[in-house]
Amino acid sequence: MDLIVLNRQDFILEEMSAGELFQDISGSLKPMLDDNGVKLNLKIQPAYINVEYDLFKTLMFNLIDNAVKAGCTVIEINGKQRKNTYSISVIDNGRGMPEPELTRITEAFYTVDKSRSRRQHGAGIGLALVSKIAEIHGSALTFNSAENVGTAVRIDLVYKGSDGND
Repeated sequence: MDLIVLNRQDFILEEMSAGELFQDISGSLKPMLDDNGVKLNLKIQPAYINVEYDLFKTLMFNLIDNAVKAGCTVIEINGKQRKNTYSISVIDNGRGMPEPELTRITEAFYTVDKSRSRRQHGAGIGLALVSKIAEIHGSALTFNSAENVGTAVRIDLVYKGSDGND
């Protein structure tokens, strides 16, 4: 249903401080991360980015939840200014995925590890939603992963300039 709703609505992206956005997201994630013994490191360069707050928060929650389910102990979120974009990376040290699987992970109902997904109540819909949310933000997800090393996911957003207050 969420995918259908995302396809049928126009979303308004608003300019936000990256620093404030990620402080809010990390605060919301703290109880879940603490419960799972996961350390979160934020490295966010000051900037203004265009996001739909609730959708972007959903995108980040899904990526973090996947990292936790992959057995990571550390998650790093980097925000960097690039030439015309603001690049956000979520990097974990979880179990990673085989490279051939990376082309299919954003397909609805696709799961890499079927038995783990059932145990953790996964339906294979999270990355399909995240991919659609990235599209709404004028971007796409880039995945890099290595088994037993971890996964990195990157999204590039419209960059509005730096904010000296972040």
